[in-house]
Amino acid sequence: MTFNSIYEAKKWFLDYKELDSQTKNSIINFWYNYDFKDWRFGDYILFQHIENGQVIGRPQYAIFTSFTVWDQSLVMQFIQNKRAWMNFANISSNQSGFIESHVTPLICIDDEVEKIQFWTDNIHVLGHWKYKPNLSELKSAFKNIIIPLKEARENKLKNILK
Repeated sequence: MTFNSIYEAKKWFLDYKELDSQTKNSIINFWYNYDFKDWRFGDYILFQHIENGQVIGRPQYAIFTSFTVWDQSLVMQFIQNKRAWMNFANISSNQSGFIESHVTPLICIDDEVEKIQFWTDNIHVLGHWKYKPNLSELKSAFKNIIIPLKEARENKLKNILK
């Protein structure tokens, strides 16, 4: 699969789903109910991004870098850990027709520090580790997922996480 830009690739893979009203009401506010004081640079985190209480993203596996304050809003900064799908996604580096287009695998592009501001957004933490978690630890953390899934996908996920 080839994308025109890295932002197009991220939009494709970090899909957001609409939350139903029951799910919206059951999501707790991260800042009031989660102890983040022991988070340090280099910790591994697994979380879901909730935008404006309306939509929720796929789980993101990342390396935490810091908390900062921008314009009276708390901001979490992180770097997404390299993932398997990045091997199969390519970014087209030249859109003009004059020169031959060069395609670069997404996994070869430099990591980018990403951010989530908590003025209106929120996150749901699935897992936090001081070290790189193994597969069984990631599987147990995925059981806390709150993406609204269709029946068939939900059953498939339950079978994988057994």
